[in-house]
Amino acid sequence: MLRDLGHMAIADNGNGKKWQASAPEPFGPYYLHELINKGGLAEIWTATDEEGHHFALRMMHGNHKNGLFKKSKEVKSFMNGCDILQKVHDHPYIIDYIKHGSLKKTPYLLMDYVEGNNLKQLIGRHDSILAEFLGNILIDMAEALDHLHDAGFMHLDFKPENVLVTRNGDIRLCDFDLARKRPDKPVPLDSNAGTAAYMAPEQLMMEPLDHRADIWSFGVTAYEILTFRKPFDGNSQDEVLRKQLDPKHPIIPPRDLNDDIPISLQNIIMKCLQRDPDKRYIVTTQMVKELQKALYV
Repeated sequence: MLRDLGHMAIADNGNGKKWQASAPEPFGPYYLHELINKGGLAEIWTATDEEGHHFALRMMHGNHKNGLFKKSKEVKSFMNGCDILQKVHDHPYIIDYIKHGSLKKTPYLLMDYVEGNNLKQLIGRHDSILAEFLGNILIDMAEALDHLHDAGFMHLDFKPENVLVTRNGDIRLCDFDLARKRPDKPVPLDSNAGTAAYMAPEQLMMEPLDHRADIWSFGVTAYEILTFRKPFDGNSQDEVLRKQLDPKHPIIPPRDLNDDIPISLQNIIMKCLQRDPDKRYIVTTQMVKELQKALYV
C-alpha cells in the first residue's frame, strides 16, 4: 500500500464542479483560488501563499457580521477540531495539519493539499476505485481511527464524507470538529450532533458512550462501501434510532446484498454493528488485525 504521496489536490465538491475565483482572492498572506467544498459551518478553498506553495484552506463562513462571529459555540467547535488535528495529524491516513488561527477575525485551518474525492462521492457514483483499493481503504480507515484512539481522542463524526481517497487508494481522515477526549469509561455528551445514519444507538439516545461509537460508525461506512446502502437510514435521528432498536428491523447481512464479500469480512462488519457496545470490538487495534487477516494484508 502506498504511504507517502506528498502534497496533492483536495477533493472537489459533491457534483464534480468547483467554484473558480475570477482572480485569486487575498486572505491574509494567502490567495484563495477555488471553492471546492462548502458546509453549514465552513468552506474549503484551494490556496497558495506568496511563494506559490499549495494548500487547502478551511474557513468559517456565514456566521459573522463585520468580521465578528456571533455563534461562539460554532467557533468553539471549529477551533476544537483544529486543536485536535494538530495533536493527531502525524499519521499517513490523517489529513496533515499545517497551522490554524484567525485572519480578518475569521477562524481558519490550513491543511495539506490532497487530490482525490471523499468516500461519499465515490459511493454515490459506484466508483471503480472502491473495488480496486477495497483492502487499502478499509484497513487504512481502521488504522486512522486506531491512531486517533491511541492518541486519546474519539472522532464522533466518522462517515464517508470525512474520508478523502487519493487516486492511489490511500485515505485521509478529516474534520475533527466534533471530536472529544477518549474517556476512561463511557460518559454522556451534552449534544448528539452528527449525521444520524452513522451514529451509534447510544449516541443517538444521548446515553454514555466512548470510542466504541466510532467502531459502530466504521461498521456503517464499511457496510455502505460494500453494498452501496446504509444498514439503517431515515430522514431524522428519531427514524434512524427506531430502526436501530426495532427487533423487527434486523441488519441485512452484507453478503445478502453482495455475495462477493468474504464471510470473515462480513463477520467483522456485523460485530462493529452490534447494538450493545459491549459486544463490539473493545479496541480498534483488534479490529485492524482482523481486517488484515480477512483481507490477506
